[in-house]
Amino acid sequence: MAVAFSGCAKDGELILNDIPNTCGGTGHTLTWIKYGDSHLGALALSKIGRKSEWWFKLQPDNPGGGAYADKVVTITAKPNPTPPPDNEYPWLSVSGRHSDDPVLVVCVPESLELNERFDYMIEVEDVGVLDPRAEVVN
Repeated sequence: MAVAFSGCAKDGELILNDIPNTCGGTGHTLTWIKYGDSHLGALALSKIGRKSEWWFKLQPDNPGGGAYADKVVTITAKPNPTPPPDNEYPWLSVSGRHSDDPVLVVCVPESLELNERFDYMIEVEDVGVLDPRAEVVN
């Protein structure tokens, strides 16, 4: 999916606008995922909106031809640790490689509660795993 980043896009912040998106609403959040030799980083808390797009921008070391551009990046909801362990956020499941498309996109459902917070997992093949959070702010 080709995504044009607006000049005012700030990492982890919900950008509201009047431009319709593919999720039946407007707005988007951009979360950068930076990774490479012995490092993996992403903002600890991203603010998302219901019926908005959540863009994960993959930024490997040497994206023009380095080995990390071909590593699979997987983003999923972190399972609830209390019995029964379940996935309350099945919509949050996407994976891809920077070499195929540098942006992974998910639609945030309208059913989420305002101020709801949840953990999710970012796994980069042969690099590591992070478990940042997201908060519904709109």
